[in-house]
Amino acid sequence: MAKINFKNEYEKQKATITNLALREARQPVYITFNFSFMTNSNEFNFKNDNLTSDHKDYIFRRLFELSNKDMVSLTANTNKKWGLESLKLKELSNKDKIKQMSLHTKFQDSVRNELSGEKFWVFRLCPNNNPYPTRIIGKMIDDTFYMMFLDLEHELYAKRK
Repeated sequence: MAKINFKNEYEKQKATITNLALREARQPVYITFNFSFMTNSNEFNFKNDNLTSDHKDYIFRRLFELSNKDMVSLTANTNKKWGLESLKLKELSNKDKIKQMSLHTKFQDSVRNELSGEKFWVFRLCPNNNPYPTRIIGKMIDDTFYMMFLDLEHELYAKRK
């Protein structure tokens, strides 16, 4: 029986995992966005009747803007108005609607749910809430932001203390 060299196998596998290879090479990692698991609730997805083409234009521009910043800048070194902020469910009141919302079934029933952890990640459509106070709420796995909810009017959770 042939002997397996686990160190060599690990090195081969590591090179195929983009994030590991980039980090080891000290290259910046940038955010990517996934729309596959948006909520089925039309009130908080792209089928919302109040979502205008102007909103959609702002969303595209914001995604482009965020895509040009590395993950460290977005998550650690940035004011929540400009980058991403984490939202821990245990910090929220039971009155907050997001606690009653369910994730898309295909996300909930996959390993992604466990990999993404307990918290949500949020970014603002307009950093100063003008002209739109919209928040985009999702889950993160590595550098992938899974968009879950479009909260057009701050209905899913109240301002935290």
